[in-house]
Parts: sequence; C-alpha cells; structure tokens
Amino acid sequence: MALGSELTLKLFTEAAWFDNFGGGPDDAVFLTVSAALQREAMTYSIAYTQQREQITDEPDLVEHLFDATVAYKFGQDLGLSNESWQIAAGYAFDKHGDDNKHTFGIRLSAEFEGSHEFH
Repeated sequence: MALGSELTLKLFTEAAWFDNFGGGPDDAVFLTVSAALQREAMTYSIAYTQQREQITDEPDLVEHLFDATVAYKFGQDLGLSNESWQIAAGYAFDKHGDDNKHTFGIRLSAEFEGSHEFH
C-alpha cells in the first residue's frame, strides 16, 4: 500500500496446517503476521509467528517467535561491480515453553544482477 509518495506499507499473513508434523502422529498449525514500512532507503519490519503442535493426549506445544528489523539500502553507491549493498540490524525473541531466547544481529548483504566474473 502506498501511504504517500515516499512511504510504502507491506502486510503479510500466512496460516498453515501440517498433518503428521515432523513425520509423527501429531499435527501442527502455524500463523504468521508481518508488516514492513519502507521510506526511501530505510525499511522497518516486524513479524510474529505462532507454532502450535497438537500433541495427542497431551497439552499443545506452543512456540512464539517475534522479529524486529531495521534495514538501510545503500544501493550501488558502494558497489565495485554493479552490486547493491544493504545493512540491517535486528532483534528476535523465541519463546518455546519455559525457554526464552533473545538474539541480536547485524547483516551486511550484496545483491548481484546479471553475470559477473570473479578471479
């Protein structure tokens, strides 16, 4: 969705059901919702996923995943061979039962188009 001449909002939702999840007798359902707000070279995104394993004759196993990321696209300003560079920083939270994990990360990536020779 265009929210203005320089502001775009992208929304994504997905639901999935798996019979015999992981090759066993139990089923699982996944639900994901996410949003990304893009303004010029900056992108701000959040995502939430819930995974629910429906265990026969036991309580369901539920996992919650949350991710927040900020990314900046340099474009070809830093490129040596027509590649486009991006840097991103993010935080992820994973709650699985009583286990909580916090992850922080930084990613530097390059996107190449066309054919390139590396020597």
